[in-house]
Amino acid sequence: MNKTLSYFRLLYLLVLISGMFPLSVFAHADPAVVSSELSLQLEADDDNAKLVLQRAEAYRASSNWTAALADYHAAEDLGLGAEVAFYRARMYLDAGDWSASIAESQRFLTEYPGNALALVVLAYGEYGAGELDAAIVSMEQH
Repeated sequence: MNKTLSYFRLLYLLVLISGMFPLSVFAHADPAVVSSELSLQLEADDDNAKLVLQRAEAYRASSNWTAALADYHAAEDLGLGAEVAFYRARMYLDAGDWSASIAESQRFLTEYPGNALALVVLAYGEYGAGELDAAIVSMEQH
């Protein structure tokens, strides 16, 4: 396939699938309020990995990268394992840390090969890092 056509195809696919990623899962709620409520719930159930992950996502939605990252690590330590790499990849993507997003996407894809959403996140990271050929390959796997 012609390289110029491939770049246009990549751009088209990235725009098309960008609708798969809402700006925030907390679009109708204040992420700070959500994270506070989840913190209260975690006081009574501090080993609940799913609540920790939800709070990490609330922190991500409010661009609190440090708190989000800490909770992603805590959720992983509480047993969620490699699936947390997908959430971290999205956080790094939101933060503009392309190389970290790529690394976490690849880590997730090692455990869950061919996962369509992870391939999209990987392609976005590669595109952000200027790795257009790699992004095209990732999107074609999608």
